[in-house]
Amino acid sequence: MASVIGMSTRIRMAVWVRALRLRGALPTLLPLFAYASVEQSTMLWASSYMVHAGHMSIHYAGIYANLFFIGLTLGSVIAGCLALRLSDGALLGGGLGVLVAALVVMIVPMGSWRALVAPVMLGFGCAPINPAVVHMTPRLFGAVHTMTMIGWETAVIAVAHW
Repeated sequence: MASVIGMSTRIRMAVWVRALRLRGALPTLLPLFAYASVEQSTMLWASSYMVHAGHMSIHYAGIYANLFFIGLTLGSVIAGCLALRLSDGALLGGGLGVLVAALVVMIVPMGSWRALVAPVMLGFGCAPINPAVVHMTPRLFGAVHTMTMIGWETAVIAVAHW
């Protein structure tokens, strides 16, 4: 009995590893990891960054850091409405573009208004990425590999949030 269980585990692992060798698998997982890393870092460190680097009071830093969640919520609603009219690639590209713009706003010294704009832009940029990539998966990898690739996508996001 133990050999049957071991064999099925080996077969499942081979399927998972084979899925990573599919054409486009790693380029699909990279934006998900990047998005999830930005999302997790913003949730954990935005307020601390505003206090220590921006010399902001703890009270205002907490309020401004929560603007990320407003951007994430608004971005999800707008991306959901736009998903009926735009392709998944356009949603993914738009989300990544807004993330890059938000990072530029954070890096370039332009005044204290960045604390208001950057968290909203980060949330807005993160919103469409995961749904767009998951929705593209069957078209990119076919029905046979869809379940495995969505499993990889979920695992990559979980690792970034870890």
